[in-house]
Amino acid sequence: MESEPLVVELPDPIGATVRLPGLGGAVEGELVAVEIRPNGECWIRVKAEMWRRWRTQLRVGAASVEGIGPATTEIWAPSFAVSVDSERGPEVARIVKTARATA
Repeated sequence: MESEPLVVELPDPIGATVRLPGLGGAVEGELVAVEIRPNGECWIRVKAEMWRRWRTQLRVGAASVEGIGPATTEIWAPSFAVSVDSERGPEVARIVKTARATA
């Protein structure tokens, strides 16, 4: 039986940058949670402003309207793709170390 991942929610979000895959650039946001998976991997949840696809349909059978617009969304990223503000880096390292010890 596989155990559940351990998720540590941060009460005080920390400024973070997520590097997107390939040539996708980077997104600025706030680190809000750390997840330690049973296999030892560490994933980070970041809340960020980014473009998001939306769709609406007013009546059943009617054509839907689609578009994109700015929205706040939460994304999970592997820890190697996330960097935090330099002054709070040791705090994040401590949180991850403590979470790994209890996982």
